[in-house]
Amino acid sequence: MNGDPLTREQTAAFRQAADQGDFVDRLLMVLLHTGLTATEFTHMHDNWLEPLPESVEAYQGDTPIIRIPTEADCRGIKLGTNLEIHQRTGRCGYCNDLGYEVWHPGQPDSDCRVRSIPIPDETTARTLYWWFARYDSTPISVNSLERRLSKLADRADIGRDVTSRDVRATYGTNLVRMGFSSEEIAKLMGLFHHISTREFFEAADEPVDWPEVVSDATILAAIAENEPVIKSDVGDLVGFSVTAGRKRANDLIDRGILKKVGERHEGHVHGTTYGIDPSVLKDEGYHEIAERYYKARLEQ
Repeated sequence: MNGDPLTREQTAAFRQAADQGDFVDRLLMVLLHTGLTATEFTHMHDNWLEPLPESVEAYQGDTPIIRIPTEADCRGIKLGTNLEIHQRTGRCGYCNDLGYEVWHPGQPDSDCRVRSIPIPDETTARTLYWWFARYDSTPISVNSLERRLSKLADRADIGRDVTSRDVRATYGTNLVRMGFSSEEIAKLMGLFHHISTREFFEAADEPVDWPEVVSDATILAAIAENEPVIKSDVGDLVGFSVTAGRKRANDLIDRGILKKVGERHEGHVHGTTYGIDPSVLKDEGYHEIAERYYKARLEQ
């Protein structure tokens, strides 16, 4: 999972800690209600809002929209030690490290993160309009954001550290609880594929809303949950040539979990392809996985 979502109780405590904090803490609640990534939030500008925040009164109670562009300049302000606002010049550390002349919401050649996100929480929307009626960008760096989230978690007595990924995962999980489909969630969060929302459905204790296709690779992935040592190779173990140098694959072959199913010839390259032998799964102690495998095969 990319983040560890907060429970309902933890979310309420986290929000209360922010409400009792300073204006930046309250501003950070935008993350909780929009699922923005850390870099999206720290590069946010006033002209991302619709309607534009010409004044606090520009927000009249309708649901405002954050429109994430294909690119943006770095933030033009920064916080001082006593929360005073200073002008800054040049690129931020994040963009400088990546060699960005301008910031991009994802990879420069991808429009996945270019999207529109409603702000359904009235208090958060008013805070955002209050800020952008005064300043044209957000005031903190990615590192500062993460430190503030950690301190909020401590004040909220969450019992663990909380990162921007955790807050984003909380947003995705809450969308599942509110009845959003995987396609809708993927669109709101800028995910390449709706299947990437699986972790949110699991966190919400809800079944996914797409038909499950259980393949040999899926079974190996389930085995890898119990055997992390093979996890990094799961994607390449089935349906591809397995060489003698692949120690982890060879272990599965020696144990009989993988069996030879054919040969593959591509030009001068000759290889053996392998598939799952379900009859061996129970002998290896994977009873539940074996049952899932057989059931899925019967239904396909």
